[in-house]
Amino acid sequence: EEAQPVPQGSLGILPSRTRERAGAMRCRMGLRSAPLVLLLTLLGSHAVDPKVSCGAHSAPTCADCPQGHGSGWCNGNCTWLQGNCVFAAVSCGSHSAPSCADCPQDRGEEWCHGNCSWLEGACVEAKEVSCGLHSAPSCADCPQGHGKEWCNGNCTWLDGTCMEAKVSCGKHLAPSCDKCPQGHGSEWCHGNCTWLGGRCVSAKVSCGAHSAPSCGECPQDHGMLWCNGNCTWSSGRCVQSFRSSLESMTTGKTSPWQTSWTRTWVCLILDWKRFVTKTFALSALVLL
Repeated sequence: EEAQPVPQGSLGILPSRTRERAGAMRCRMGLRSAPLVLLLTLLGSHAVDPKVSCGAHSAPTCADCPQGHGSGWCNGNCTWLQGNCVFAAVSCGSHSAPSCADCPQDRGEEWCHGNCSWLEGACVEAKEVSCGLHSAPSCADCPQGHGKEWCNGNCTWLDGTCMEAKVSCGKHLAPSCDKCPQGHGSEWCHGNCTWLGGRCVSAKVSCGAHSAPSCGECPQDHGMLWCNGNCTWSSGRCVQSFRSSLESMTTGKTSPWQTSWTRTWVCLILDWKRFVTKTFALSALVLL
């Protein structure tokens, strides 16, 4: 009698012990794959069924949150606006709204806080500059009719205008060094700036106890006594010290011509050292 082919996957004609082993193997494989199947199922259900938080429950969208219960069921990621439950994209301070323009809800600037700021009768996104206790799109928009009292933070009040503060004058800020004095002369010219020739200018190098735009302007008729810090006195002039030049070259805090001259001097010194070394070596060979 011819042997019948064993159907694929059939365990019925196998010995009992073999059937038990095969069943146990299938069981173990099923248990091992179960977490993967569960994960894929969860990911798949999340992909096809997105949810938003309505507060105490969830829904596919904010519009589906109320379910006939009105604003009481519209919380979480959503907010109630003009009879509709909509997605809350920005914070207005004590509440949320789809945009800053939707924050006030006829209550004016009292309802315009958080990610927003009240400007010229409108609630707009506040993200550019700090005016101190509030924000505005620019320093010029900070005062809002309140003058210099509302011009702080990243801004400073100058000549009746609120302007961006870019440099430190010591105890106050200004858009630039020449704006520091404000009629007070050298007393109001410190920080990132220095008083030179009756003007407040940017201080780029340290002369020791004071600063100047360059080493050549350090002495101010005081000679070598006023030439220290990043500078040194050489041949009757105040020049940038060799160490300071190297530091400026490595950090990039110098002009191209300064870098070029520094590199030239470094190369000359290195060439001189190689020349002396080779000359000494040749002399030693001749003597031997």
